[in-house]
Amino acid sequence: MLARCSTIRPARRTDSGAARTMFCRLAARAARLFLCIDGAQEKVIAPAPLWASCLFFLALVPTAFASTPANTLITNTATTNYTVGAADFTRTAIATVSTAACVDVGIKIELLQYVPPSRAAQAAAGARVENVPPSKYAPSGALAGPFIPVGNVVLLGNQTGTAFPAALLLAPVNDSGGRPTASYARNEPVFVRVVSLDANTNAAVAETVTVLWTSSGGDSEVLQLTETGPATGVFIGALPPTIVGGSTALAVNDGKFSITANNETIKAVYQHSDCVTGSSIARTSSSVINSSSLVFDSATGAPVNGARISLVNSATGLPAAVLC
Repeated sequence: MLARCSTIRPARRTDSGAARTMFCRLAARAARLFLCIDGAQEKVIAPAPLWASCLFFLALVPTAFASTPANTLITNTATTNYTVGAADFTRTAIATVSTAACVDVGIKIELLQYVPPSRAAQAAAGARVENVPPSKYAPSGALAGPFIPVGNVVLLGNQTGTAFPAALLLAPVNDSGGRPTASYARNEPVFVRVVSLDANTNAAVAETVTVLWTSSGGDSEVLQLTETGPATGVFIGALPPTIVGGSTALAVNDGKFSITANNETIKAVYQHSDCVTGSSIARTSSSVINSSSLVFDSATGAPVNGARISLVNSATGLPAAVLC
């Protein structure tokens, strides 16, 4: 990354001089923040050398670091121009630094839930619009693949599949402490997001990471997530559901997560290397799939077959609006 510092000089005064203003312009991506300070003043009666300094501060915010791969040399060049009497002077300083070889700070994995536009106002805290790329899965169940595209993903409120990439409002199903705040219905897809700056090794392309998805009902899927854009360090993918029962048998590594008749716990695991020891570390996120709807006798607890339920708005007596 190259930064150039330049000055804008006002009309020169013969009695004392005027302080100049120095600005920094970045000639590359805005992944670093530079602050330039010019302490020089023009004084035609003082021929002593003047000085100007640029102070560079590296802003290690996640989105900034994600745009520069590991072990990248960054050369910063600062130039200042100033005048002493009738003479113009230019001074240049160059500093070269290298980005870290390994970053395992802030790595996390989250299970996300799609929020339809009609419910955007009621979206949980932490919901945000993400660019969701197409997902792939490994039919062999191997973390190394090979991978093929995930099938049709139908969002809540839709009758047909959604073409990816797509900008979707997604909300975490767990709060910042990992406590569940929501659960999935049996007919909605599960979205998985991994934040890993260390997995961004090429700032020019959208890269991929792999997660292992399992359920308490016995399903297992290897899902490949794609970066939401070049150098974001954020990777997102989706799995559609399939209901197990009747003529449908449980199938693993088929690019869909299978749901049985009972409540199920699902878990996504992302493996990454510890920067100090080099050992593999697993980051996990879990949630629950709602059980199939059961109507039971409140006195005996026995299931009631063939029951039909109507939800009524008590204020109007009309059918209630069902949001999920």
